[in-house]
Amino acid sequence: RSQNWQAQAVQYARMATIQPGKPVEHTFVGLPFADYAIKLFQDENSNELLDLSDTGLPLEPFAFSRAESQKKRVVHLKDAIIRFDMASQNVVLDLVKIKNP
Repeated sequence: RSQNWQAQAVQYARMATIQPGKPVEHTFVGLPFADYAIKLFQDENSNELLDLSDTGLPLEPFAFSRAESQKKRVVHLKDAIIRFDMASQNVVLDLVKIKNP
């Protein structure tokens, strides 16, 4: 509901190592069934933030839980929601880097 949902989010995982050209997998253990939005980014400068341009566009590779939400300048919570309601569920995210943000 809030446009500031990303700042208010609860962090369930943090990864530090990515090998270029190789997929990264993460398993969430004990995650309750619910609606979630996933934000993933490659922290190229290790400041633990998704750096944004002056116009609010990501400067680092990023992904949201629903790929179509990545095409929008402002991602609203409703656009990134996925329902986690099975004991085993896979979500595939592909990082995108905006050219000339």
